[in-house]
Amino acid sequence: MDRRSFLTKGGTAVAAAAAMNPLQALAERSAARDIPGYAMGKGSANPQPLATASNDLTPYAGAWGDRQILHLLRRAMMGVPYAQFVTAKGMAGMTAVVDKLIEDRPLPGVPGAWVDSLYLPDRSLQGEARQIDFQNKQRFNRILISSLSDWWLDLIVKEDMSIREKMTLMWSNHFVTGWDVVNQVAYVHTYQQMLRRNAMGNVKTFVSEMTIDPAMLIYLNGAQSSYRIQQGKEINNINENFARELMELFTLGIFDPQTGENNYTEEDIQEAAKALSGWIPTQKAPFVGQLNNSLKYPDDVTFFGDTGKFGVQEILDRIFAKKGGYNAAYFICQRIYETFVYYVPNPEVVGKMAELMVASNWEIKPVVKALLESAHFYDPEVLGAQLKSPFELIGSLLREFNLAIPVYNGAEPPLKGVDGQNYNVYTDLNPTHTFIIQYAGFNIGQEILNPPNVAGWPGGRIWINTGTLPLRKSVPQAAVVYPNFFTGTGGRNRGAKITFEPIAWAEIIPGAQDMSSEELANAITDFVLAFDLGPIESAMLNELLNPQKLDQAAFYLDNGFVSKFAQGIVTLPEFQLV
Repeated sequence: MDRRSFLTKGGTAVAAAAAMNPLQALAERSAARDIPGYAMGKGSANPQPLATASNDLTPYAGAWGDRQILHLLRRAMMGVPYAQFVTAKGMAGMTAVVDKLIEDRPLPGVPGAWVDSLYLPDRSLQGEARQIDFQNKQRFNRILISSLSDWWLDLIVKEDMSIREKMTLMWSNHFVTGWDVVNQVAYVHTYQQMLRRNAMGNVKTFVSEMTIDPAMLIYLNGAQSSYRIQQGKEINNINENFARELMELFTLGIFDPQTGENNYTEEDIQEAAKALSGWIPTQKAPFVGQLNNSLKYPDDVTFFGDTGKFGVQEILDRIFAKKGGYNAAYFICQRIYETFVYYVPNPEVVGKMAELMVASNWEIKPVVKALLESAHFYDPEVLGAQLKSPFELIGSLLREFNLAIPVYNGAEPPLKGVDGQNYNVYTDLNPTHTFIIQYAGFNIGQEILNPPNVAGWPGGRIWINTGTLPLRKSVPQAAVVYPNFFTGTGGRNRGAKITFEPIAWAEIIPGAQDMSSEELANAITDFVLAFDLGPIESAMLNELLNPQKLDQAAFYLDNGFVSKFAQGIVTLPEFQLV
């Protein structure tokens, strides 16, 4: 794949840009490129897998240098702090780094004591008092869910060398729920911790827990799915939503990957829904799903040709047994491949991953380890071929440019006052985190804990379009301005404070003070970007860092020049790639 094809269509505009100041020239060169052509979307005509030399899980045995180390870290995490890159360089080879990334670690502590309670309307109230109470509980839940999202951003920014938070985000895009439907922070937090706990565990255990997770029971109407006989009358409220998505989007997919036949029928959905009925979430901590037998369908069901009084486990056992487990493993491994390699899965590699998953008794870790240690993963066509998701973009910006943001505050958001309708207004204790979350969500398309629908974010080339691309450049550019752009207490930045120290950032490169501008520019871009720049971009960046064209002996680090240099990097189309 020529990953530069959408980056190099500048034509005469490029030549004209050379006469401008370097930062403007970089912007003009970027604008001249056919990025919308690259951004036709994941569903564009006949997208193809990468044309790689290795198409299985054969272990990688090539060079192990900075390029390979950074590729692994960039793909396994959301941004690479330079210190973690140095740590990885000091480890005993690829396997040691991969083992560090996938090692088990304790769950983080709670974001605040407020996750242990539900905030439900007072049904004893009447009239206007009831309406005000309902609105205030809604508002309080929303500010707490915002705090929960802020906490997750904080975990991402501070994460040690680990794959876990990226895996957690990946699974939130596979076993999808959304806070705007669930609307109780305790359930959303329980769901998020369930994802984190199972992120590198056993798929069967994971799906069992997901099926009766309180947030999932609400999001896909499982909590409303019931059957009972009341006063001799059948009350059938069996809901098929979860049963359908369990097979279509969570485990099997619609079609058999080998034959193209349907994996299930409408009758299978209907019968599975009966077997999965009767589950409701608890209303006190610890928040779990519990079976109310009086609401469960009591009779036999027939699922995948077997008949019996089935419950959750019997349905899941039959899903995971289909074609010896291969179909479910293949479907789930596609998600892993799309996240860590490329948005169009390679069917041969995914097939090998599926075989390994089944052979490993449905453990996720051996599959991820084999993928990250494969020759396929380190193929030159894979390096720099993936578009950064919004949170990979944010992670790159915050973690690789040493941007400082305020310490996360997990206290209960205090009451600020009331509005004109007598509804409560609460103080956001983490306005910087919230600003970044909203930038990622509302502006460039990835609102964590709230994907657009049960199918999740489509990802791939859909991340970039004519609306998101300018914002994917302008906000990072503003973040690395010196003196700092994000220092206001209101207005459009909503109190966000993001601090950039240009010289301290440049000096993460060992020996930076003794380098020429060209040497330093090359060292930084090698660290930040996934592949080498062309001569025009390199020359422009060097001129931003050294506009006075001083020789090596006279070159010095200047806050303003380093800031312009950083702005130049984040506005390059290459910064969008990982």
